[in-house]
Amino acid sequence: MDTAQWLTAPLRPEAEVLASELGIPPAIARVLTNRGISTAEEAQSFLYGTLENLPDPYLFKDMEKAVGRLRTAIERREKVLIFGDYDVDGVLSVVILMRALRNLGAEVDYYIPQRLKEGYGIKDEHLQVVEGRGARLVISVDCGIKAVSFARKAQARGVDVIITDHHRSGDELPPALAILNPVLADSPYPYRGLAGVGVVFKLLQALLTKEGKAATLPHYAKLVAIGTIADVAELRGENRLIVKEGLRGLGNVSNRGLKSLIDQCGLSGKKITEGDVGFRIGPRINAAGRMGAADAAVKLFFTKSAEESDELAARLSGFNETRQQEEDRIFAEALALVQQSSLDSRYKILVLGSESWHRGVIGIVASKIK
Repeated sequence: MDTAQWLTAPLRPEAEVLASELGIPPAIARVLTNRGISTAEEAQSFLYGTLENLPDPYLFKDMEKAVGRLRTAIERREKVLIFGDYDVDGVLSVVILMRALRNLGAEVDYYIPQRLKEGYGIKDEHLQVVEGRGARLVISVDCGIKAVSFARKAQARGVDVIITDHHRSGDELPPALAILNPVLADSPYPYRGLAGVGVVFKLLQALLTKEGKAATLPHYAKLVAIGTIADVAELRGENRLIVKEGLRGLGNVSNRGLKSLIDQCGLSGKKITEGDVGFRIGPRINAAGRMGAADAAVKLFFTKSAEESDELAARLSGFNETRQQEEDRIFAEALALVQQSSLDSRYKILVLGSESWHRGVIGIVASKIK
């Protein structure tokens, strides 16, 4: 016998007002108000908003400093080094920032640490990379908010640091030239849900507008949408506007590497949804970083060769298959450890390990075991 009961939210009077003001069906107005969207302005943005409705990027308190320093670096032909993370969010942050800066005439290079050898984040030893590449300006993407020692030592050596991140800081902020991070306690920026690639997009919005090239922003929104979805950022507010624009753009792709990747996913000629990005496109880019080959993912978006593009996209698919196989193996072994000793019935916290488990995959397995 089916004993399920439907619990419905009570009707809110503002739903009728919303339906009347926007000329939308009452049922849709009720769904919106139940989700906390109760004013005509909020609903208008949620339903019909475009990139033109994005908040002013200069609401980031250090945006003026960041844009000014970047323009100086471009004018003086100074070497700029982008320091990124190895997941989808970090890789695509590197790609869009490097592409935009190169289009503006900058001398720019990038560095993504090896996941298995170097771990996460910017460390003091990475100053050797900065000096070896001859960079006078370092920009972190999707990382750096805890790189206090690195920023201090870079400053002492005459290297400026701009940090773009969306993670929470430690007790002390790095002494950087500029910090763009919407989740800082004193951040005046109105939206806190941006992924790392979203913060970079705001930097591009400010920079390209200043350079009179704001019309190119929709081009970058495609990769920003992929990074935002893959990072499991909320699809509300500003993220929703960017992702909506980006998904629309994925139906007409000019980047050779992205085309090959979409083809590898079996999505060519189809309407691409957030589900396609989250379960097919994103995991392939992510797998490269997990398997210690993030450079292959970056290279994919810059190659001009159709043959190399197809080859790199196939490599990413191969990395993803290997990741899935490793994940299945580790999950089975971990579950067996739990079940053999009935650990799940005896302990609230489980610590499992094995020398044969791939460090780039164990996080996913831990979530599944939980």
